[in-house]
Amino acid sequence: MSREKWVKAKAEIVQILQGRAKHGGGGSDSIITYGELVGLVQSMSLEPHSADLAEMLDEISTAENEDGHGMLSVLVVHQFESDRDQLPGPGFFKLARRLGRKFTDRQTFWVEESKRVYAAWAAH
Repeated sequence: MSREKWVKAKAEIVQILQGRAKHGGGGSDSIITYGELVGLVQSMSLEPHSADLAEMLDEISTAENEDGHGMLSVLVVHQFESDRDQLPGPGFFKLARRLGRKFTDRQTFWVEESKRVYAAWAAH
């Protein structure tokens, strides 16, 4: 994959997620599934559970966190199924720990981090 496609795809994802965050606040239109997200990316083909998507989301959340906006990829969740929760994947929570977040309950952390992201983008 070319660097140019990578950069364009990542920029598309940032724009999609920032738009969700700006209009968010916890409604169903403020989160997006991995499958929905990759379906909106035009500059390259991505799979919902691919290493490329995971790396892009890590890069995006790391940068957004450094800018004081929280972990933007908190808005990307699994599609709800009877055997799966509607939370981000395990990579999100591993990144959170690498960024210094401390938590014991994933659901509670997800809610709190979502609020942080919504609050940061509400002013934009």
